[in-house]
This record gives sequence, structure tokens and C-alpha cells, in this order.
Amino acid sequence: MIILVSLFVALLVLLASGLVIYNILKISVTKKIKEYGCLRAIGAEPNQIYKIVILQILILCTVAIPIGAVIGIISSKGITGMVTKYLKSRYTSSK
Repeated sequence: MIILVSLFVALLVLLASGLVIYNILKISVTKKIKEYGCLRAIGAEPNQIYKIVILQILILCTVAIPIGAVIGIISSKGITGMVTKYLKSRYTSSK
């Protein structure tokens, strides 16, 4: 039962993370629409603009994923330690 709950929570976190990443990328592209329009006006091909967007996404992911992973690992270790300490103090008899 605990494994099913853990899998469900993991799937919810994965879904939420995907939505956050999608939203960040959408905001990033939306903010630069004028720039893309100017590039098109001076003769940039749609392929070139697509490559620029992909490059920006790769740069964003290259920076954000390692930082997020490190913060996630550190915070999960801290939270696990606090919960373990709390549960041990609560459910261990002190005689």
C-alpha cells in the first residue's frame, strides 16, 4: 500500500514539475515574441528562429536541472532527517 501511495505522489510531483517547466518556457517565448518578429522582419527564416528558441531552452535546462537536482537532494535529506527524528521521538518509548 505504501508503495502505491509513493508512486502516486511521485507521479503527481512529476506532473506538477512538467507543468511548471512548460509554463516557464511558454512565458520565456511569449516575452520574446517581439524579438522574433523583428528577426523575421529583417529576413530571418522560421528555421533560424526555431533554432534560437531551442538553444535558449537547452541553455535554460542546462542551468536549471543541475541546480534543481542539488536543491532537491539537499532539501529531501533535510526533510527526511527531520521526519525521522520526529517519528523516533514520538513513537519510541523513553523509559
